[in-house]
Amino acid sequence: MSAEIHRWSTMADREKIRAELHRLLGEWFAGGVTAEAPENRYPLGVPTYGAEEVTAALDVLLSDRLTMGPKVEAFERAFAARVGAKQAVMVNSGSSANLLAFSVLSSSLLERPLQRGDEVIVPALTWPTTISPLTLLGLVPVFVDVDPVTLCLDPACVKAAITEKTRAILPIHVLGNAARVDALQEIAKAHELLLIEDCCEALGTELGGKVAGTFGDVGTYSFFYSHHLNTIEGGMLVTGSDEIADLARVMRTYGWARPSTSYDALAARNPEIDARFLFMAVGFNFRPTEIQAAFGFEQLAKLDAFNDARRRNATLWSERLAKYPKLIELTRPSEGCLHTWFYYPFLVAEGAPFTREQLSEHLESRGIETRTILTGNFVKQPAAEQLHYRVVGELPNTESVMRRGIMFGNSGGLSEERAGQMADIVCEFLDRQD
Repeated sequence: MSAEIHRWSTMADREKIRAELHRLLGEWFAGGVTAEAPENRYPLGVPTYGAEEVTAALDVLLSDRLTMGPKVEAFERAFAARVGAKQAVMVNSGSSANLLAFSVLSSSLLERPLQRGDEVIVPALTWPTTISPLTLLGLVPVFVDVDPVTLCLDPACVKAAITEKTRAILPIHVLGNAARVDALQEIAKAHELLLIEDCCEALGTELGGKVAGTFGDVGTYSFFYSHHLNTIEGGMLVTGSDEIADLARVMRTYGWARPSTSYDALAARNPEIDARFLFMAVGFNFRPTEIQAAFGFEQLAKLDAFNDARRRNATLWSERLAKYPKLIELTRPSEGCLHTWFYYPFLVAEGAPFTREQLSEHLESRGIETRTILTGNFVKQPAAEQLHYRVVGELPNTESVMRRGIMFGNSGGLSEERAGQMADIVCEFLDRQD
């Protein structure tokens, strides 16, 4: 047999094997997702991936391209189209997306970059890697209070915090609820401030029909295992600015000039440097893999169904728990918000005959995994001792969330039946108190 015939024979055999692997994966996942939590366990997140994602990932593993390439580019285009952004840049986590966003906005390659000592207004109810990029870049977080019902950044508090040093506003769309980015957009415009949206907990959330993450200069998203869309680990930066996207792609990969639209001109101006190894910025290695992109592409097609399930579960819980107003305080969506309910948060009411810890102990004993709401008041965290920051106001609402707030998991893979079982367990405890 000639080498050419043998090669084609081998390729045909491999395609048969690939087809058989696809068939077997279809059988493996015939009952649904890869695995479900035990009957009496209700974790923060449950698997939402099935044969489509694993088959797509397998095909990448069987190919000759594993690192960032055409599948990442295709996923970026599809994601940008889904959220209504001009540009999308995939990275290896939502935390990396936050750091990349502020690194780009602080780059001297921009006309008016953020400078060391500039202030960024942030909610005191936050997450560590929303704040850490500011500190790493010499920016000053200014902590303000949140709305007591939506848990999101309060625009009135933002207005009160603005000084001549203020350069940016950084709202978080908390647990799928939209911050009032319409109002924050107006404030930012009036004071010539940047608006950066942390949407790591809110993929698919809308305000007035517009997708969260597309109101400001930059939006960031997370694709961690338990999030609205899962690429195992991963994240995305979106922007309406070609310049910001161009520099984000450069800084995502060491500061390498090759992804830049100005690459050819830069290479021509630096003939003494091998153009293959031309670097134009201080950068990182935030590159995702083709496996993550293939996984995410399949998940993106399911996003609306996942978010519908999250809303269905949250509606069930809210209806069941609304009859205990003296015992618990429910949060509610911002006006005009299409909520995506990452987790389900609420507060133990002031004067309730039990503590948040007692409720949590009951839920955990019955298999419902619980958490406090984000970091609570981040200023109270030991990590804040390492920061140079400013606080405006007494932060009473954030303090209340820290003392009385609790949340449990929600997922696009959580069935209505199991959501009902969770409601039964919560109500069982509350009925004993009423």
